[in-house]
Amino acid sequence: MKKILILAVSSLIAIPVFAQAVDTTATPANPDSVAVQETVVAAPEVAPEVTEPAPVEVAPEAVADEPASPAVEEAPVAEDPAPSVSSKKEKKAKTNKPSKDRYLFNHLGIGISAGLDGIGGDIALPVGRHIQLRAGYASGFPSLIKYVSPAVHVNMSKADGDPWDINADIAGQANLGLDAARIMLDLYPSKSSGFRITAGAYFAFQPEVGLIHLQTVEPLPLGPDDRGKTGITLDREGAPSELLTTDLEGTMALDIKMGAPVSSMPWLRPYVGIGLGRVLPNKRVNFCFDLGAIYTGGFGLYGWDYSDLALGTGDAKRVQIKSTDVNALKDVIGEGNVGKISQIMGFAENLPVWPVLKFTVAVRLF
Repeated sequence: MKKILILAVSSLIAIPVFAQAVDTTATPANPDSVAVQETVVAAPEVAPEVTEPAPVEVAPEAVADEPASPAVEEAPVAEDPAPSVSSKKEKKAKTNKPSKDRYLFNHLGIGISAGLDGIGGDIALPVGRHIQLRAGYASGFPSLIKYVSPAVHVNMSKADGDPWDINADIAGQANLGLDAARIMLDLYPSKSSGFRITAGAYFAFQPEVGLIHLQTVEPLPLGPDDRGKTGITLDREGAPSELLTTDLEGTMALDIKMGAPVSSMPWLRPYVGIGLGRVLPNKRVNFCFDLGAIYTGGFGLYGWDYSDLALGTGDAKRVQIKSTDVNALKDVIGEGNVGKISQIMGFAENLPVWPVLKFTVAVRLF
């Protein structure tokens, strides 16, 4: 065992000695190889001097430049673009809002009105930026004005033809306005101004509208055989005479009506006018004013003939009293008033329009 350990130790010592001997003996035999080895060994020593400074110098420059880049980024940071983008969007939204809102039946306004066409109400819708459509209803002022005259001398004829003179109190009642639906189209030349031009029509529920009603306050003191047969005879040249009689109760009445039946569509009454204000206001509340005229077909004075009804041979008939018939009423109205009343009646018969003066309070719902 000892021999084995001695051999192992001696071999370990002999191996490096032998390697050194080989190396020293090989070097003088081939001097070129030494030079090559020296160049090969020297090359790695020079290479680091040329190649190493480049990355060492680049690295610090890159590190030195890094703080500069955040400085560049901090100038326009993401905070500036964000508000500018949102402000652009808001501005674009405001710009696009009018184009999206076409003002076509997407808003609603209501109005309450009072005027010469009656008390009424309207709803309004937009049809573009310059036009509004209105639809509503107008009802008259019943019994707005009442009047009772002192005793009036009335000269009549009884059923048997005998003249009959009597003094009677006459009561008068004025009903202003219409009982009609209406549709109007308002044209606004300017989007900001309230001035408008209005055109439309009233659709009357009755072909005529009673404006003034006159009648005796109390029934006339007539017997049963004379009621409905006593009255005034209208003698007309070239035409049969007509009667204005009391009714079957003994009351005599006259009516001034608007809208004489002169057209094939007496229920249609066109309207034109101008105005200020919007029934569909730009703000929440607005006040409107209208001035215009309704085509009525004229005015007329009417009475009734109940003679056929009293005799049982027919129905009551309405009789129109024309301006040329006033002479037949001179015993009733007085001879001195014949000329004036005839002129007034002639003007009314030829006046085909009814003036409209109206005020409206309008509210915008949405």
